[in-house]
Amino acid sequence: MFLLSRLLFMTSCMSSTVKTRNHGIYADLIRQYIEYKRSLGFKMEDTDERLRRFDTLTIERKENKVGISKDLFDAWSLPFPEESECNRYNRMSILRGFSAYLQLTGYDSYMPRLPKYRSTFTPHIYTKQEMQSIFMECDKLFVRRRYMYSQACVMPTLVRMLYATGIRIGEAIKLKHKDIDLDNGYLVLRECKNGRDRAVPMSLSLKEVCKDYVLYKQSQGARTETEDFFFTAPDGSPCKTCTVYEIFRTVLFRSGISHGGRSKGPRLHDLRYPN
Repeated sequence: MFLLSRLLFMTSCMSSTVKTRNHGIYADLIRQYIEYKRSLGFKMEDTDERLRRFDTLTIERKENKVGISKDLFDAWSLPFPEESECNRYNRMSILRGFSAYLQLTGYDSYMPRLPKYRSTFTPHIYTKQEMQSIFMECDKLFVRRRYMYSQACVMPTLVRMLYATGIRIGEAIKLKHKDIDLDNGYLVLRECKNGRDRAVPMSLSLKEVCKDYVLYKQSQGARTETEDFFFTAPDGSPCKTCTVYEIFRTVLFRSGISHGGRSKGPRLHDLRYPN
């Protein structure tokens, strides 16, 4: 019965999105908390989504009194199936922050001491030979009829940018043409973790790769105005991170680089770590 309850809760969590507005007793307080933190300059997309899931849990448990109890916090802290310790720790930390806010607004709310978390994950350090193979396979995708009119067309440029600059995939996907200064050789990341923009230099070779990519987009009739996203499919539709991950798995396979499975890598994110 307990397992069935957890599975039902997980199903409801997976089907919810940031835009979903629950109607539990914490719904309005969650909204106020998110607005308060955003007013201080924090990015709250992930926090918003996870607290909505927490609100779903309170509905499932038929909570009727505001104020997080130890029992409720422990229920939220139970590990999800195949969840990493890092994600579980982040969930607990987010709820602890919300509980602290509840205390500030006058509610009696449980404040646990979180255990110290140390990541045991070791990133894959790609060798120069592996990177040569990855670049080669990305270029092959670009010219194959099956992939050349899909999001795979971004891979030669995107992978080289991640490797050369150390930026994250999420940061790269959000870049617009106005953020790529091909004359002076730098790109601009908008509203980073501290809420400020950050300039990242590009190498001469990366500049040329980006110029060729822009020319390719223009040859396909894709928009390249300042407010248009830089990495798009030839039809102009923005790239999706999940699709890029899937294509990169194909690149790894064709490069002869074995993958250990989900959360084990090698990962696209590991391109940030120099060899």
